[in-house]
Amino acid sequence: MRVRNMPVKMERKKFNKKLKELQKKAKTFEVGIFNPESARKGMLLDRGERGQQIARPWFSHNMTVYNDDFKDFMVEVIDDFYNGKISEKEAGKLMADFCKSGLDLAELKDPKFELTEYTKLIKAGLLKRPNTGRRKASIEEAEKIGVDSGKMRKSITYKSRKTKK
Repeated sequence: MRVRNMPVKMERKKFNKKLKELQKKAKTFEVGIFNPESARKGMLLDRGERGQQIARPWFSHNMTVYNDDFKDFMVEVIDDFYNGKISEKEAGKLMADFCKSGLDLAELKDPKFELTEYTKLIKAGLLKRPNTGRRKASIEEAEKIGVDSGKMRKSITYKSRKTKK
C-alpha cells in the first residue's frame, strides 16, 4: 500500500488575523507590592524573621502554581481578558484582589502562628509596650495584628506592560 503526500489546505487568513489580535493584546502582568516600605513588611510577614516575626506565608501560599484555586482563577481571568470580556485594568485589579485575599488565609490563624508570650504580656498590659514610633493603635482583634495593617493591603497592586515579541 502506498500513501501519497496530500497537501493540507489551511485557512491562513483567519489564523493570521487571530494571531495579530493576540499579539496586540499580549501583556505581562506583575502583581505584588511595589512600595519598598510595604514590600519589606510583606516579605518579613511572609517569610518571618528569626526571633522577631513568625512566618505567616500570606503571599507564597496564595500566589503559587501549586495552589489549584490560583491556577483556575488565572486561567479564567486570562481567557476573559483575551476574549475581550474584561479590560486590562479589570484583569489587573482581579489579580491584585486575589493576591490580597492571601492575607485572609486560614493558615495565618493556625495555632502554630500564635503570638509570642512576650507579645501577649504586652497586650495584656503586664509589660510596657516598646516605642515603635507607631501613631495609631490597632483596632483589630489580637490574632489579626501582624497579619495586615491596611497600609500593606492597599499597597498590593499590579503593573502591566506590552509583552516583547
